[in-house]
Amino acid sequence: MSKTRKKKKKPVADNQKSTKKLHKKRIITVVTVAVLIAAVITVVFISKSCYDSSSNAQLVSSTWVPTSAKNSTGDEVELSEVYNNNYSNYQGSLTFSKDGTFSLWLTPGTPDDGTHSGTYEVVDNGTIKAVFDEGTQTVFKINRDNNQVNSIVMNYDEYSVCFTKQQ
Repeated sequence: MSKTRKKKKKPVADNQKSTKKLHKKRIITVVTVAVLIAAVITVVFISKSCYDSSSNAQLVSSTWVPTSAKNSTGDEVELSEVYNNNYSNYQGSLTFSKDGTFSLWLTPGTPDDGTHSGTYEVVDNGTIKAVFDEGTQTVFKINRDNNQVNSIVMNYDEYSVCFTKQQ
């Protein structure tokens, strides 16, 4: 006769305890992951908000004037070529307001003759999304030096015009 060992049955309470522990570990893991994701999203949002407000402050603190231009092949050209007139009689300007509006003067004459306006939003590290009052949308490129905005480039016809802070 062989002796067979009877397996001891674990009490039901032990099974329930281990199931509860496993369930508790899963909940803790899920909560930890959710908290980490929320923290990352918060940091990204705060960083973007700080960056956007810094960019806006730099934009609205100055009047920007055209200082150089390139044609469609990337060659540097005189601003008088862009505006097809005697540039010394014309300066132009680009201004941004705290309320999210901008004003662009790009035609010969006085600012009252050729000012275009619209709304703007700094959308990322180097881009301003601009919408003119008549609905035309464009993008201005922000150039930086040591995190300071040093110029803004916009397309005008087949030219890229660079604006720098007025001195």
